[in-house]
Amino acid sequence: MKRTMDNLIPIPSFEVRADTALPFDLFVRLPVTNRVILYRRHGSTLEQEKFDHASARKFNFLVSKLEYEKYLGYMTREFLNLISKKEKEPEKVRAAVRLVLASPFAQDSLGEARELVDNMGDLITRLVSDLASEGFVSRQTLFLKFAKLARTGTDFQRHPLHVASLTLMLALGIGISDQRTLVEAGLASLLHDIGLTQLPMSVIAEAHKYRELGTVSRALLKLHPQGSLDILRNKGIVVSRLMESMILQHHEEYGGTGYPAGLVGESVHPMAQVMHVADDLDDLLSEADGGESIEVRLRALFARYEKENTIAPVLRQRLERLLF
Repeated sequence: MKRTMDNLIPIPSFEVRADTALPFDLFVRLPVTNRVILYRRHGSTLEQEKFDHASARKFNFLVSKLEYEKYLGYMTREFLNLISKKEKEPEKVRAAVRLVLASPFAQDSLGEARELVDNMGDLITRLVSDLASEGFVSRQTLFLKFAKLARTGTDFQRHPLHVASLTLMLALGIGISDQRTLVEAGLASLLHDIGLTQLPMSVIAEAHKYRELGTVSRALLKLHPQGSLDILRNKGIVVSRLMESMILQHHEEYGGTGYPAGLVGESVHPMAQVMHVADDLDDLLSEADGGESIEVRLRALFARYEKENTIAPVLRQRLERLLF
């Protein structure tokens, strides 16, 4: 079969062990030449020496469209196993998260980075569905419904799923493994901006440039977190305390300069801050690069967080270690 980008899907990096057979063919795109080759055949293993040699090189992974579902199933099982182990192994979870997050933010191309975040959304949808399958069926149904709408929509409509994906990856990376917390954090992230639909398009288009807006536009933008809650409650959707905090506070800042309430310090829920970072990360991948690499802009974002005291210092450092 001729291997072209038309029948291959780029996927985030993940742990590939030499002695573990994969249930799908794994391809790599080589640096410099961009040539695509078969790296691991379905069911095969590698000699450790060859594996170490290959692992030292910078690869972008790909799978066949025909085997994409097998990849998603494999990755979901890997994360569920890490999350559900009685003896928690936070370092292994962090290592897995670092690999997945490293892929989009190490790309030279914004288009490729966004495609990887798009595909991360498929993984997170499967993961949340499995996490919610016992005891949280109504949450599962709701997440799947809105995730499906996001995947088939415009970039603006896909933004909430990107934020949910990045939020959950960051949450797992800082040690959050509680099933309810992960499901509700994912759902809150997916629904956090639904209140924007009540605002004029001119304001929506500048939603991530709050400080650059005029007085009237800023006043309108301040309404959307509460607007999101009102819409959900009017539709009869049960909003937990965690979900409420995340939705209301995702634009609050640790130093007190956020909105809508100007909360300060520990008054801002840590998971709202995690979602704040995820929101900014997706926005970073949505803007024209201006000649700077994604990594340079990512480091500038965290430098701004430190300078402006946007995120609690300890939390900021933990999140930063997942991305660099």
